[in-house]
Amino acid sequence: MTMGAQSEEKNTAQATPRETAAQKPLTIAMVMDTSGNRGNGTSNSALQWAQELERQGHTVRLLGIGAPEYPARINRIPLVSWIASKQQMQFAQPSATLFDRAFDGVDIVHIYTPFKFGRYALAAAREKGLPVTAGFHVQPENIMYSAGPLRYVPGMAKFIYWLFHHWLYRNVDAIHIPTKLGRELLLDHNYNEPIFVISNGYEPRFVPKTQRAGDEAPGKPIRVIASGRLSNEKTTSSSSRPFRVARMLMTSN
Repeated sequence: MTMGAQSEEKNTAQATPRETAAQKPLTIAMVMDTSGNRGNGTSNSALQWAQELERQGHTVRLLGIGAPEYPARINRIPLVSWIASKQQMQFAQPSATLFDRAFDGVDIVHIYTPFKFGRYALAAAREKGLPVTAGFHVQPENIMYSAGPLRYVPGMAKFIYWLFHHWLYRNVDAIHIPTKLGRELLLDHNYNEPIFVISNGYEPRFVPKTQRAGDEAPGKPIRVIASGRLSNEKTTSSSSRPFRVARMLMTSN
């Protein structure tokens, strides 16, 4: 036996159960109402995450409307579905048969939205003794922005935070949030579950082929990527305002 083989055998013997489990490829069920719609931010995030997980050797099962192998039927809710469709969002109809088939043999279930489809998925996963995590992608502030006169009712956003927590997030093992700001908002609204910040990122085609050193000044003109739907509540115009002000200040100097 060579020294290299001895070293490898020693390292394997010393590996903890946690380390061994971390090296094992996982089968992950990702549950979202609307799947396969690149115009929907939550769906787009899920697709990008699934691609990266599969690149790392894991197996991903997508569940939802438009999913290739585990499609769900549409749950049409009067008025609510019409409003949601403006954001390219649909609600999925829960199915015990679908969940039973999709969750068979998976290691973990990840739920994207706290609506009926996600809540029934949580119950189905718990019946099988599966760990469940959830993403927080539906911001109450964004909901209120599109809620017409209701947006002016005091405390509505706070109530939605409470409702989402009551519906889903208090019953999961961990929460994924795309930004540090989102994490702070959850903490401010008494979300005491483990919260992990993981950026949604963006597709590799938007990454420069050559990366500059961290201490190197950016080139000119500076290129800024605005990632997200071009909808009113995203206020993309607001993010460009500081650049206009900075240009004016630089010009005046």
